[in-house]
Amino acid sequence: MWARSVHDDCIFSEVDWWGRHKDCRSGRKLGRVRDCVWDPPPTGWLKFNVAGVVVEEVVGCGEVLRDEKGVVSALFSGKCGACGVEQVVVMTIKVATEIFIDLMWKVNVPLIVEFELSSVSDWLKY
Repeated sequence: MWARSVHDDCIFSEVDWWGRHKDCRSGRKLGRVRDCVWDPPPTGWLKFNVAGVVVEEVVGCGEVLRDEKGVVSALFSGKCGACGVEQVVVMTIKVATEIFIDLMWKVNVPLIVEFELSSVSDWLKY
């Protein structure tokens, strides 16, 4: 598992991030291609995009923290000790929160955490 802070002069655009369309797929066995669009946060906010993946018995997670211009402040990726996709997404949200607190403890910046799993979203509403 790794995490690192990225220098302010390292700017990724959406084209850089999703440069190879074949790497952005959902349901590879079925050949379905998923549209990948990153929506920036409001000006003055930061946004963590988090993902959890379970393939057979291997569980992994990843995150990227960006501002409204797409400037990356932190990256995170690694294997997770979770037993299902819902649990790995919840663990990834927890790690994102911890990284954000560690990086931004001196400033008051609002944060959006974005993920694509409606069951976890429903859990967090209650």
